Amino acid sequence: GRTTFAGTEEPNLEAKGVAPDVRVPVTLETEQAKLRGEDPVLEAAIAELDRLTDPVTRLTGTTWRWVVSVSTAGEQTTIAEPDSYTLTFAADGSVAIQADCNRAGGAYTLTEDGAFTITLGPTTLAACPEGSRGEAFLNYLGAATSISYEGANLTIVLNPDSGAFLLGFEPVK
Repeated sequence: GRTTFAGTEEPNLEAKGVAPDVRVPVTLETEQAKLRGEDPVLEAAIAELDRLTDPVTRLTGTTWRWVVSVSTAGEQTTIAEPDSYTLTFAADGSVAIQADCNRAGGAYTLTEDGAFTITLGPTTLAACPEGSRGEAFLNYLGAATSISYEGANLTIVLNPDSGAFLLGFEPVK
């Protein structure tokens, strides 16, 4: 393969024989990254694959646990028992929700422009222990407006009228 960008004399690093075709300019920064043991081509390929990945596929490949919320005032709250608050999205548009001691079903929509909604369905009505965030969790989910990803983590942005600005999730391992 070529060692310069097409039509230029600018050298590049490349991964040969793989798709997508990813090339990174040879710069002082990329050379220093290689000396630190980093792989600029791999990082660029991962970023490109993230960009190319269908958002619904990313959403449905795992169960997500609620790890943090950020209020409209900017206050961050870490969720003490994240495994008690989970979401599992299916490719058919359904969502299974664990909200502390209760379970709920529902449906979600995700448009190409990133608009996202959850419509809650039937919910069990068990009395959760004091301090439970189950009811708030369900209310927040009903106020979802969009999603985004940071690395492997999912962020659900909420309507500000809900009292929270966003919910942060990580994949259950």
